This record gives sequence, structure tokens and C-alpha cells, in this order.
Amino acid sequence: MESCPLCETKFETENVWTNRVRFSDTYTDMGKKYIDINPLFYEIWVCPGCLYAAYRKEGFLNIQGIIKSNFKKGLDMRKKISRTIDWNASRSFEMGVLSFKLAILCLQERSGVSAARYGSYFLKLAWLFRFKDMKEEEQTYLKLAMARFMEAYSKETAPEVGSMGETGLVYTIGELARRTGDTKTACEYYMKVITNKEMQGDPQYIRLSRDMLSFAKEGSPVEFIK
Repeated sequence: MESCPLCETKFETENVWTNRVRFSDTYTDMGKKYIDINPLFYEIWVCPGCLYAAYRKEGFLNIQGIIKSNFKKGLDMRKKISRTIDWNASRSFEMGVLSFKLAILCLQERSGVSAARYGSYFLKLAWLFRFKDMKEEEQTYLKLAMARFMEAYSKETAPEVGSMGETGLVYTIGELARRTGDTKTACEYYMKVITNKEMQGDPQYIRLSRDMLSFAKEGSPVEFIK
């Protein structure tokens, strides 16, 4: 039983056992091709009372930057997105999508949020739509994610990029550009990773940038990391 840090409503959450999650491939933008169970359905906790939504566990409990009085005023908008969903029910694809949309709306109630954080939510929404082969919706959210990641890279001194580091952020911008048909921008960002020796992050992104630069120039429709 969990308790909402904003309205104190108590609610049950669903957890997915790690050993039950299987995937067959990793996409070039780091999404997974899941088999049967998609853990993204369960990644966002939603309070059924005030409809506060955020990443599960510690992320949900962290309400830094949220002014409670302002948050209450946004309840009608959150209800509009949530529609008649019973957030105590077992998660479906629709609930997975709506949980991320609510989480994005809740991010807007926080002060000082990195554009990269928005980017990560948009990217995971794109992965959810990819899971159902909904290409138009996937493209929409890939473009939104790319725009926010580009904003974080160009305007923020310390964007919230998690474990992927600067190399991962720049590689991801390039890869999202490639996946949305902007080959010129894709090659530009792959080259940034390859040539900037001072860039910090996981070295795997340097190798991937070299590979994807070659594929982008050839026009090869690569989907998965090989």
C-alpha cells in the first residue's frame, strides 16, 4: 500500500517481477522490443485521488518544486486526461499511455525541471506506441523528445540525463533525428559524439554513433543494435 505525498490517498500499486520481463532486441534509440509484458505500463504511479503521477518509488515520493495549492487547481485538467480510468485496476496499454501523459502534466507543476526530463517522458511514450505499431503517434512523440533533448543540450549547463551522460544525450538526438527523417541533423549529432574527445559518458555511444553515421549516409533502415 502506497500513500500519495500530496493528498495522502492510499492506493495499491502493481509491480512486475524482473524475471518475468523478456525482450528480444534493443532498438537503436535504446527502447526494448518486449515480449508479452511491457514494464512501461507500470513505470508511472498514479494517485487515484488527486491524479498526481510520477516515476515509481523514490521518484513518486519526491515532490520538490511542487506548490500544493497550485497543484490542486490543476485537478480538472488531470481529470480530463484521465477520463473515467480506474487507476486501481490492472494496467492496460491505454492506462500506460495516460499515466505518462499525466506525469508530463504533473512535471509542468514543478519548478526547475530539465528539458531532458520532459524528453525522457516523451521518448518512453514513443516506445509505448511503437509497442502497438502505432507509427504516427510514435513519430509525434519521437519529435517531441528530440526537441526537448536538443533544448537541454543547447541551453542547460547540467541537464538531467541520468546514466547516459552527454555522449548518450547527443547520440540520442542524432538517432531520433534519423528515425524522424532528418538525416542531415542525425549525421551532425553523430559527428559531435565521434569528434569531441572531451564529451563525457558511456563509450558505447561513440561506437554506436560511428555505426549509425554509416547507416544514415547509406540510407539503411536500421531498427536494432547489432
